[in-house]
Amino acid sequence: MRKIYLLPNLMTTGNFFCGVMSLSASLKGHFEKAALWILVAMLFDFLDGYVARLSKSYTKFGEEYDSLSDLTTFGIAPMILMYRLVLSGLGRLGISVAFIYSVSCALRLARYNAKLDGTHKSYFVGLPTPAAGGFLAANILARHHLPWLENIWVAPLVMFFLGFLMVSTIPYPRLSGLFLKRKEPFIYLVIGALFLGAVIFLEEICLSVIFGSYVVGGLSYYFFSRSRVDSAMQEVHKEKI
Repeated sequence: MRKIYLLPNLMTTGNFFCGVMSLSASLKGHFEKAALWILVAMLFDFLDGYVARLSKSYTKFGEEYDSLSDLTTFGIAPMILMYRLVLSGLGRLGISVAFIYSVSCALRLARYNAKLDGTHKSYFVGLPTPAAGGFLAANILARHHLPWLENIWVAPLVMFFLGFLMVSTIPYPRLSGLFLKRKEPFIYLVIGALFLGAVIFLEEICLSVIFGSYVVGGLSYYFFSRSRVDSAMQEVHKEKI
């Protein structure tokens, strides 16, 4: 019997467990609890990759298992959550939106595993699936404080937009490399402290703001510094060739 690295795969199992618990909560109509399980899963998703890199226990098995767990937790679970809460009232359109979001997650993960987009230490190609699922979950928690989120047409538009970002070639920064490895000017620390102060002030909508900042911020950064990002991506493809 072949052996595997236990700790990183246990973290991935924790991710999968949270996805199943979110699905269970959605089917019971406990929508906020389902959203919280998705957010907890993000912690396990971060830890499995971090532990694998730290212990140099990265394997092909772990990569595939992680992607299957991500599809369950950040693709299927948010889709069921949004369908039960909103999309079921839209008939066939709701089913179509649910399909587009979930298949975009699957395509994003398959492209990443197949290395069809190259590999870059600083960027993901396309919006990462945990960010997409986390954004939907955070908006569920904030919907009572942001009345416009309860509009029936907001959810399908947001899910369609997230699906587009996941299958796009827009680069999104790897936060682990951004915060753990690189040295930055001191002013960035001050800006970070001010941002955390704003988060405290916003309270219930803070998670929605954080995820929204990443989703929109990565898109904005790409368009405002497109030439530099494109050159970096071209270097990655040249190295592969």
